[in-house]
Amino acid sequence: MEASISQKTKPDSLFSEIFNFLLPVLKSRYFYIGLITLFAGIGLNVVSQIYLNNLFVRGTVFPSLSDMVLDQLPVIDASLVLMSPA
Repeated sequence: MEASISQKTKPDSLFSEIFNFLLPVLKSRYFYIGLITLFAGIGLNVVSQIYLNNLFVRGTVFPSLSDMVLDQLPVIDASLVLMSPA
């Protein structure tokens, strides 16, 4: 009989344990600073994508930028490795 009672209260205790674990996080000001920073970053990303899309629709030519890291690496001919034997 006691086993059936503990099984019924187990989900409640699980939610209570999760809430008690998250309570210090929700009380921390750094959580809210991080949340605001996340939403500000998402908002700025959306605004910049809208701006760039409007420039692209108008036919603006974007400058092509080189990759500084890949420009410094030597070129290796991998065609001998990648060729499949005939």
